[in-house]
Amino acid sequence: INMVYILENNGVYGLTKGQFSASADKGSASKGGVPNAMNAIDPVALGLSIGATFVARSFSGDKAQLVPILKAALSHNGFALIDVISPCVTFNNHKGSTKSYPHTRQKYFSIADADYISGNGTDLSILSAVDSFNENRVQLLTDKIVKKSKLKKGDTVTLLGLSFKPNTDDVRNSTSLKISKLLSDQGINIKSYDPEAMNNAKLENNELILCKDAYEACKNTKAIIIGTEWNEFRALDFNKIKENTKNLVIFDLRNIYNAKDFIELGFEYYGTGK
Repeated sequence: INMVYILENNGVYGLTKGQFSASADKGSASKGGVPNAMNAIDPVALGLSIGATFVARSFSGDKAQLVPILKAALSHNGFALIDVISPCVTFNNHKGSTKSYPHTRQKYFSIADADYISGNGTDLSILSAVDSFNENRVQLLTDKIVKKSKLKKGDTVTLLGLSFKPNTDDVRNSTSLKISKLLSDQGINIKSYDPEAMNNAKLENNELILCKDAYEACKNTKAIIIGTEWNEFRALDFNKIKENTKNLVIFDLRNIYNAKDFIELGFEYYGTGK
């Protein structure tokens, strides 16, 4: 069979109860604290036993390893199985789970550096083009933030929102975190706040200064970057923020505000694509 089968291996199934799946590790605890008493089925071993001619395992949080594996699988002439360890941030991202994001990130290590070279003429240029576009977009946004805020080494900015979308602590492919790393590399201090994702974000960028709430994060800063459209960020009291900050520049990456709201306060405002 000429196909690619990708298993999103997070140790649970069912979107309402989060029951253990067949790949859940023995002894791994559910969100309610109940340990799994069954031995796990290893998808890689199972794939080999049924005759898969391409078998691989990677972590969803390691783009450098996973993307070449996906490209190779799509080019493979035969049945390809990829076991992607992909933490469930809804039901399985807690202490005791061996498929939680913190556990996987801390225990994960690569046994090889994967790359892909096409040898059969398969055109995967669209994947590379999309990947390149996304990376360039993050760099352009970061350059804009630095230029418009007149940032230099030692300056402080605020980053509101660290997860890749609201209502989750999942930081995989988070634009906010990518920007934070580029700013940290330039010696810029980053005060940050997210309702749920700060612990996971700290694992990705230990330079982040975590704050107890949005208002603490916005004190004595040169710029505020709104990276995730959490509801609480839609109703911030910028008059209160203005009391502790002067000449503020707002970068609204989710376009949740109108420019005129900030012009009246004397702030500069830049929305994405505006």
